Amino acid sequence: MRENQKAFTIIPSTTKFGYAGTKVANGRTSFFEDTLMRAPKDSARWYTQGHGDCFARFEYVVVQDKYHPVVLLKEWNYWGGCRAGGSKAYTVSFIMPPNIAQYSKNTILMKKYGDGTGD
Repeated sequence: MRENQKAFTIIPSTTKFGYAGTKVANGRTSFFEDTLMRAPKDSARWYTQGHGDCFARFEYVVVQDKYHPVVLLKEWNYWGGCRAGGSKAYTVSFIMPPNIAQYSKNTILMKKYGDGTGD
């Protein structure tokens, strides 16, 4: 995967903890892993789960590939220092670019939140 700014355009997005803003069949608000929901307008919500240790932290950004019809959700998964497993649900809202054919999520595992090293 290309990781340079020449290949991608950042799509402004907002991230909220939990599943926000929708009800699906039978009033359910849970989704299995990653689900992208398009609104009747040009907006979309990407429901995702971050998996890590019990104190893991997550950051998200949505980008569009400049050369292929792809929207990519980039997840930074920061180790929290705990041995127990866990997961957290998030809603990432953004305006859907036109003519997108594929969606992908890329998880980047980080050693520690806020250490400034990028490792």
